[in-house]
Amino acid sequence: MSFDKPGYLIGRGFVYTDYRPQFPRHYGYTVRHVRIRVRVDANDKLINGYAEYTINVTTERGYIEFDAAEMGVKSVRVDGTDAKYEYDGKSLRVYVGSGDHVVSVEYEAKPRKGLYFVMPDEYYRDRVPMVWTQGESEDNHYWMPLPDYNGQASPLLVVGGF
Repeated sequence: MSFDKPGYLIGRGFVYTDYRPQFPRHYGYTVRHVRIRVRVDANDKLINGYAEYTINVTTERGYIEFDAAEMGVKSVRVDGTDAKYEYDGKSLRVYVGSGDHVVSVEYEAKPRKGLYFVMPDEYYRDRVPMVWTQGESEDNHYWMPLPDYNGQASPLLVVGGF
């Protein structure tokens, strides 16, 4: 193949048989800003969190969903009022109409992905306890509820404490 001819990037005219197109997820809302406060209990590998989302709901389906795996949801509020919600251990569905809203979620989690605890052990007894995150590309929803899919971006402020 010659790279100096137009059309060299077109391909060979075939598709692998196991290929399935992957389209970006559509959440039905745009996150304008996220503010998260977490309290970390390193000894128990547990976090207690409060997440506040400034969002614009663009669909008329009557609800939005956050990816939120293996959490204990304590409360959900929309615009300062207790909201109806459903949680199945993987996804948090919050019932809300279209337009601009502030959604807040209070939760706790013992994340097995996305947020990691490094603790003293039998080999490193003097190790200082550390907590770090590595949620790219789809593991942050184990420690905070959010639209966790590649290409989803919004301003984020995380405030943490021990």
